[in-house]
Amino acid sequence: MMLEKAMPGKTAKTQNQRYYGIGGITIKVESELPITDATFSRKLKPFEIDVPGEDVISIKHFFSMPGFKDLGEPLYWKNPWLIFKNSEAWTYVAFSGSRFGSISGIWKRIFSLSHGFLKRASRFAETPSDSVRRFPAQREIYQVGVFNEDYSRGTIHNKSKEFFSKGNLDSITLFPTDQVILSKVFAHRAGCLLHAAGVSLEGRGLLFAGSKDAGKSTMVTMLRHCARILCDDRIIVRKWEEGFKVYGTWSPGDVADVSPDSVPLAGLIFLEKGHKNQLVPLRSKPEIIRRLLPCIIKPFVTAEWWEKTLLLVEKIVREVPCYTLCFDRSGAAVSLLKSI
Repeated sequence: MMLEKAMPGKTAKTQNQRYYGIGGITIKVESELPITDATFSRKLKPFEIDVPGEDVISIKHFFSMPGFKDLGEPLYWKNPWLIFKNSEAWTYVAFSGSRFGSISGIWKRIFSLSHGFLKRASRFAETPSDSVRRFPAQREIYQVGVFNEDYSRGTIHNKSKEFFSKGNLDSITLFPTDQVILSKVFAHRAGCLLHAAGVSLEGRGLLFAGSKDAGKSTMVTMLRHCARILCDDRIIVRKWEEGFKVYGTWSPGDVADVSPDSVPLAGLIFLEKGHKNQLVPLRSKPEIIRRLLPCIIKPFVTAEWWEKTLLLVEKIVREVPCYTLCFDRSGAAVSLLKSI
């Protein structure tokens, strides 16, 4: 893990560098091109900080393709990603395009950039998966991300400068979503990223989990007058010595409000829409795990990631009060939540 500190009172912000605080870490973003106030979406603005904290991860953006050397073994293939692992690094290769054809074309494209790689890639291409056999041969490599073992340092190579210059970017990695990397980062820090809504209600953190239409955005909107919204769609949970904390993210759903704040986690509530308001303690650990696991944002999963995540889930189930909440739109559920 890379640690760095700025001098007290000194800003580390420069023309080519920004810092963002999320989930108790600092993300240092550097770029070959200037970073302006318009480069990233306004929803990231509350997370921008002048002075980095103690736990800093680094992302550097370049605007040319790297020279491929030993990528290691290909471990994952799902459009638009190919993911490789060698003894020192993870490499994410992203492709664009929509024309499907023979798989050999894409390997030739990689081989033109990487001597000695085609033989291993060809073995991977011979798997029986139809999705692999029908990989778009005419796709172009448009982005390559290289990360160290614990994802604390990464270089991201982007083919185009134009989209960066246009600004209003939704992610600091320039990936379709930052959760691809954040899910890995927080697994190494006793944390996870959840598909859930979170609020701070009277100094206590409440998480609302459920299916896509369970009512997470409806619930935080209902609480807006008396609670601080952290995010209505993606929340970070981390275990500290003093207990669990929840953190907001810059990945909202229907409600634009986001906050970088953290608050002690007081309750995990699984939402169920209904015609009455009822808060019921959930005491069955297997049932809590069954409901919670689908809410965890999964990156490219490995045995190590599952081991860390399941250990965290066990601690959540053991230490955090869990409930089911059946609610209507009357607002009567708010008083029930204040009793947690």
